[in-house]
Amino acid sequence: MKSRILKVSALLMMIAVLMLAGCANEPAYMGPSAYESVVVVGIDGGGELFHDGDCVLPEFAAFFATDGVLGYNFRCETPSISAQNWGAYLHGVTPDKLEVTNIKIAVQRFTNRKYPSVFQVIRNADPTCELASFCTWAPINYGLIETSAKVHKVPDKKFMNELYLDGRNLELVLDYLDTAKPKMLFVQFVDADETGHMYGFGSPKYIEEVKRSQSYALEVFSRFDPEKTLFLVIADHGGTMDGTHGGDTDEEMSVFFGIRGKTVNPAALTSFRPRDLAPIILNALNITIPSSMEGDPHESLFNE
Repeated sequence: MKSRILKVSALLMMIAVLMLAGCANEPAYMGPSAYESVVVVGIDGGGELFHDGDCVLPEFAAFFATDGVLGYNFRCETPSISAQNWGAYLHGVTPDKLEVTNIKIAVQRFTNRKYPSVFQVIRNADPTCELASFCTWAPINYGLIETSAKVHKVPDKKFMNELYLDGRNLELVLDYLDTAKPKMLFVQFVDADETGHMYGFGSPKYIEEVKRSQSYALEVFSRFDPEKTLFLVIADHGGTMDGTHGGDTDEEMSVFFGIRGKTVNPAALTSFRPRDLAPIILNALNITIPSSMEGDPHESLFNE
């Protein structure tokens, strides 16, 4: 009888230890953060904003020249396709881990708890905060961001194509920001990519859309206090003059990355991959980075 009681007690103790270990690994705040909000704008097909930043608007460059930096000639994840790279950005892992495709995320919810999105990690750390994602290309919201993360998603429907153009997406974002103050906002614009497919990445029409996307990003940024916000801008891939991407050429693989915040150390931006974005965001918010994320948090990007 005593032996049985001892065995049961040992089993209960082991369960308690495992539960405590699990709790210890849950995302949590490590202390105060310099930022109240993180705003990420993604320009689908933006590449290096054509070649090495030669399509960057002066006002866009000026925005990141203050407490920030725009970097070029970084590499997207392989393959240079939207689903794989937006997934890497949001989940902090390489595409082979997520096993997503453009078709899959258009029709299937993301439920793999092994690789939580940055939204899910923030939600676990702060159950009451406001989180939002506005994507012209709807599969990102539908198939890459968990429903359990309780993100305000527009749109959030199962389909392949956009319901509207980037201009309408911008209107919806600005209307939302009239009354909401999200801890993290993700906005994705897709018209540059669509135009690149139709007319070629680098065509005059494509360049026009790339510039318009930057102006849209600045409108979103203008709604936030630069003293309390971390601003990030990214691209998922580039493309060829033939209107294609998915390969490993420099035209398709090269992307840019921009970051601005009052604690940012611009000189520290020497490397970047899409898988780094989620850890960078969590690092800035002072939230524990889950072991599942394999990206670099680039701690040197932030001054003490």
